[in-house]
Amino acid sequence: MAPSRESHHSPARSRSDDRVFLLTRLTATVVIIILCFGVVSLLVFPTRTDGLWSWEIRAQMTSMLLGSGYAAGAYFFLRVLFARRWHTVQIGFLPIAGFTVLMETATILHWDVFFHGRFAFQFWLVIYSTMPFVVPLVWYLNQRTATAELDERDALIPRTARAIIASWGGGMILMSAFLFLLPGQAARIWPWPLTPLTSRVLGAWFFWGMFALLLARDGRWSSGRAVTQATIIGTVLALIGVVRAWDEFDTGRPFTYVFLTFLGLALVFFIVLHVVMDRLAQEAPAPPATAPAR
Repeated sequence: MAPSRESHHSPARSRSDDRVFLLTRLTATVVIIILCFGVVSLLVFPTRTDGLWSWEIRAQMTSMLLGSGYAAGAYFFLRVLFARRWHTVQIGFLPIAGFTVLMETATILHWDVFFHGRFAFQFWLVIYSTMPFVVPLVWYLNQRTATAELDERDALIPRTARAIIASWGGGMILMSAFLFLLPGQAARIWPWPLTPLTSRVLGAWFFWGMFALLLARDGRWSSGRAVTQATIIGTVLALIGVVRAWDEFDTGRPFTYVFLTFLGLALVFFIVLHVVMDRLAQEAPAPPATAPAR
């Protein structure tokens, strides 16, 4: 059955022009530069955080997982920088805003762990003291242009797939809450060693799952394509981290296999979703041309 070309929200919002503001593109540029620093420090040199990062991360897998998240974020904001339509990237902003709030909270709670006299920490502090305000503000301002229409080559994600997406996102949010609120309990079951700070920082990263709840509600593939690609990139890099840091994993803990299964299934699902939805979008009929005004 061909996807519906009708709007699935209010007609009033469908009249918006869906443009991306210059302020949004400038913010994306700054964020990309910031995230690239994290990618190099944590993915390229995961064992040198005592000299390159804001605090020492002793578990290489933690560095690799955080670096994977930064790489996924850099890709997402690259898509924001070159986006022609706001609705194609809007879903990623609120999850990232929530992430920055949790990171700032973790910084305050574990203030004594950081290398206060180091430039990397000053950089970190400025970023996570400003981004919890900047990111949601940019989203709020640009959201006024958002459209509810399908793109010319677009499709609605099937209900079954949306239910799976929402379930995955709910699982991510629950894991985020567990890691952030109960770091001691998390350390006792987690596949590799955690400290209270790294548990809460990982919890902040798992908040990315909020995008899945927003996508399940929105339903348009054009709204989900960029965030899906970012998720695939982050998951692939995280699995590479598993291979590189396998000796840190406690194979006697059941949650080790839960974590690996969760990563593997997520990667397969989002790749299949991307392939299928791209095909559906290409096969969707173009909307009828608007008759010229007389």
